Amino acid sequence: MGESLNAIRNRPRFKIKTTLTPDEFTEQLKKYKESRICEVESEGQKFSFKITSQETYIEVLTPDDPVWKPRLTLRAEEEPGECTYIRGIFGPRPSVWTLFMFLYIGLGTTLITLGCLYYSMHLAKSKNDEDFNWVGIASIFCIIGLIITYAAVKLGQIKSRKQMQQLRKFAENVVLKFEQEEDIKN
Repeated sequence: MGESLNAIRNRPRFKIKTTLTPDEFTEQLKKYKESRICEVESEGQKFSFKITSQETYIEVLTPDDPVWKPRLTLRAEEEPGECTYIRGIFGPRPSVWTLFMFLYIGLGTTLITLGCLYYSMHLAKSKNDEDFNWVGIASIFCIIGLIITYAAVKLGQIKSRKQMQQLRKFAENVVLKFEQEEDIKN
């Protein structure tokens, strides 16, 4: 159990081994959702559950709905040999993740392309370098765009730190019980 607890505290991903089937795990989460036990065990904080047959999405309920809201995604995967692994991932909503990956990849690719263009012009020793001054200016804008994107990511992490701690506490108090119960049975 200690290894699982450290994984929850230190990484955005964790994995817990249990003998519950994926359906039993889903039923246990539904019981937590209905009985509000998760509120008591997480100091009165309320959580939003979206439970599907494949995954469970858990978010902290807030008065407003910020873009930066983190979520805990849980998936129970059955392995041969009568055990199930509960895999958890802490992270942003998929739309936020996709936006920032698009920005990083788009700006990075543009910057590399401009660098290659500038280098090839330099090798060709173009006499009319003034025609390509825009390459340097566009490169500076790409670098500024990357810096702004990085700053926006850090700002989002800072704004969602409290909610992330509440999700981690939920994972420690509720999800780890599935592993603890199995230790008692064995």
